[in-house]
Amino acid sequence: MKFSRIAKKLTLPALLSVVVAGCAGDLAQYPITAKKPAEEALITFEAPAFKNAKVVRVHHLDAFEHIEYARFETDDGLSMEAVYDTSLGVDLVLDYNFWIEKMVDTWNVNRGQSKTFGERKSVQAWHGEIDYQPYRLGGNRECVAFNSEWDFQARDPFGRPSRVLFGYVCAKPGQPLSEQRIATVLEGVQISKRHSETFVPVQRKRSVDQIALNTAKGTAGTATGNAKFPFNFGTPYFEGEDRYN
Repeated sequence: MKFSRIAKKLTLPALLSVVVAGCAGDLAQYPITAKKPAEEALITFEAPAFKNAKVVRVHHLDAFEHIEYARFETDDGLSMEAVYDTSLGVDLVLDYNFWIEKMVDTWNVNRGQSKTFGERKSVQAWHGEIDYQPYRLGGNRECVAFNSEWDFQARDPFGRPSRVLFGYVCAKPGQPLSEQRIATVLEGVQISKRHSETFVPVQRKRSVDQIALNTAKGTAGTATGNAKFPFNFGTPYFEGEDRYN
């Protein structure tokens, strides 16, 4: 559990109760990181381009949030990496702090390459708007970055979201990525409505699959993954708190 985030807000008895509860044998022990099959997917697509895509998924759970990293590769060279993050309680939110340009730089594929950004736009998806911004990577690769935030917590003094989706899509170097194709892909995004808590493994024990974690984070020399995974956006909120104290 992320005690460093809440220690300043709790009295000693309250903090001890959190520690005891978190260590109890009948509660899940975190973190839990593992690869997941298609039937446990959180991010799916209606877009025809992704019908037969090769997909890799990694799930990460801790006491505050459930995250899915997914990588999609289509037969015609379209590649996409995306992250969906959801908080796991009514008193939890996501302190998501990535604007599009900052988010783009977190992906290993974009690291150390020049980027020329186009106009920021949005499309309507099933849950609300997805903001996106085309960019040219390294001079000859057409890409688009996207993010979306929703289920904002009204009781949080800063109105932070409970769910976020972000990532990028790139065509093969030298191939176009039209506005129509961007819209088709992003409008086809679907997020499972199943409860994220159901993904806690039966044994409910701390378990980190290092291969899965490396898949999501990427390793030295790889052009996939996001080195900031699992991000740790999940945080409790306290009504009336000052965010900067």
